[in-house]
Amino acid sequence: MSSSFKKIVALRKKIDVIDQKIIELLERRFTVTSTIQQYKKASGMALQQKQRESEHLDELLCRSRQKKIPEKLVSFIYKKIFFYARKRP
Repeated sequence: MSSSFKKIVALRKKIDVIDQKIIELLERRFTVTSTIQQYKKASGMALQQKQRESEHLDELLCRSRQKKIPEKLVSFIYKKIFFYARKRP
């Protein structure tokens, strides 16, 4: 096995760990959003609050610019997260 291939394998293992953390963070996020939904339902509030989502997305896009992560990617990902968070039981 070449030195380059060994480095690639090691780097892929790092990606696997990062991906596991992303899944764990999504699980935690969805747990929190489910709790928020319960409070909203009990209070008669609308489940979707477009202004809050828009403000939060703007903050995330600002961070993505600082980190040089494509805004379109961050926007796409978070719009999907917002959508699925509302659809979860």
